[in-house]
Amino acid sequence: MAIETLYFSNFSDYLGSKELGAQAREEIALLWNDSQHIICNFNDVHGITGAFADEAFGKMFTEKGSQEYVDKVRFHDQNPLVKTIIKCTLYQRYERMQSGGWRL
Repeated sequence: MAIETLYFSNFSDYLGSKELGAQAREEIALLWNDSQHIICNFNDVHGITGAFADEAFGKMFTEKGSQEYVDKVRFHDQNPLVKTIIKCTLYQRYERMQSGGWRL
């Protein structure tokens, strides 16, 4: 299995909409079955919103399950803002999954 890299700067230097997040999630989904790891590279991405992060990462985190997701997806070259927003998004999804809430 291959290690695939998805460069998020190809979407934009500011990732701000749910629609763009949905496009990113589709790109990740296309790589999912044939990849050992998917590297999400944020070099040259200056900002991200919670809406983008939840659409791109949170929904798939819930769908695939936390362990499978963490085993597969890697985040690289994030600035502190991007890192914090992704981390908070995944944490919120995890908490809701543990409490029996939040389904797709």
